[in-house]
Amino acid sequence: MDLYKFKFNFIHVLVCGDQTVRGNVGGSVTLRIHITDIERAYRVEWDFGNETHSERIAELSKWESKIDFLEKFRGRLQLDRVTGSLTITDLDVNDSGLYQVRAVGGDKFHSRFILNVYGPVSKPEVRKTPAGRALVTQNCSLLCSVQNGREVTLSWYREGEEKPLSNTSSLNLNSTLTLPLETDGQYNNTYSCVASNPVSVQTTRVKPETYCPGSDAEARFRNRAWVLVSCALLLCLTLMTALFILMCKKRRDERQSEGKKEHRLEHSDPQLQPQQNDDTR
Repeated sequence: MDLYKFKFNFIHVLVCGDQTVRGNVGGSVTLRIHITDIERAYRVEWDFGNETHSERIAELSKWESKIDFLEKFRGRLQLDRVTGSLTITDLDVNDSGLYQVRAVGGDKFHSRFILNVYGPVSKPEVRKTPAGRALVTQNCSLLCSVQNGREVTLSWYREGEEKPLSNTSSLNLNSTLTLPLETDGQYNNTYSCVASNPVSVQTTRVKPETYCPGSDAEARFRNRAWVLVSCALLLCLTLMTALFILMCKKRRDERQSEGKKEHRLEHSDPQLQPQQNDDTR
């Protein structure tokens, strides 16, 4: 048997790995493919969905292109007739998902795109929180908050430092992210509360003195003033009490002195005795 007479036909299949693509709400994104000879492909098929279920959204052949399979994408899809790439405009968060493309006929082609669409992150808000102490303290307690969303992270930074002081995130997209900050008396520093996701960043810069009146020197002065006022009030109360006691003692002494004087007068006047006897008769 002559082995050289056998002919083997090979089907060339090009499979590309998953590609992650990011987009922002209201923007557009292009899922690019590279079919070397699109003229040999019978048709190019685009599907949208997930690992278990997908639906046809666009189709390109030598003769025509069709992009009105699903109502949700109506008027928002564009097919490149040269490369087969798919462009999605006016993006919405619901456009996130798995996109698969196949080229049928000629060289086989299969590629997958994972599209994540992000909304713009909100600007974080900062407010002062109660210190929980009666006296003025050197610390300033701040609380930063922002509406949560897909892959939103909330962080505190000190000005001039790249490493965050703290950060937080949550898988509950309907929640509000909150992150506290204790300045530890460092009123001269500027802090930044940063809310970010992969496509947008919002920053709120704060100075503690704006939210917590007074510097640490003023705080110490106020504490000393509080002590002085307390001492002055205590001294006044003590003096008033002592004055009241002295006045009471003086009035008692005066009454006793008047009583003794009257008693001496009664025993020193001899004319008073017979008169008292006659009155008795």
